[in-house]
Amino acid sequence: MDIHCIDMNRLCKFSLTLLTATVTTCSCSTASDEPKPDGGKIDLAVPCKGVDFADPFVLLDGDTYYAYGTYNDDGITCFSSTDLKNWKKECVALSKDNSYADHWFWAPEVYKVGNRYLMFYSADEHTCIAESNSPIGPFRQRKQEPLITTEKTIDSTLFTDDDGTHYIYFCRFNTVTNGETVWCAKFDTDNLTYDPET
Repeated sequence: MDIHCIDMNRLCKFSLTLLTATVTTCSCSTASDEPKPDGGKIDLAVPCKGVDFADPFVLLDGDTYYAYGTYNDDGITCFSSTDLKNWKKECVALSKDNSYADHWFWAPEVYKVGNRYLMFYSADEHTCIAESNSPIGPFRQRKQEPLITTEKTIDSTLFTDDDGTHYIYFCRFNTVTNGETVWCAKFDTDNLTYDPET
């Protein structure tokens, strides 16, 4: 199989549509003494009506939706919902202590593969993969290093073909065009490695 290359400019419109469709502005308050219009206090136990972050990804597991995105300087935060309207902040699903890098946590995606959850994310402009037994974590990398150590790659996603073969798609920095291109390779979900020959 040849490595596929896709121009990022063609994906922009789709990405903007997805972002608009899945993420709304959070209406929660963080100030416990902020008054409500009727003079009472805001109840901070009330879940957010939406989630405000970039690069959203939503996983349906059972009857619960889990949302992840670019949101937290200390890792990847998880929100949950049963109706896609009201969201509850769960926790930091991936802490920077369990990751290759300590900054720039971007574009997480979580997939259930067998009995494990795999998180594909970018950290310090490198593609990383962490795993957990729960969709809310804690996620940890087996080896705290990026998937590809020889160059910067970001914005990874997992695709499973009809025959069960897994592929990883990711963006490579392209110095020729001064932009990004999307590449694809076979991915081993057991060993969390990719096949550079595909």
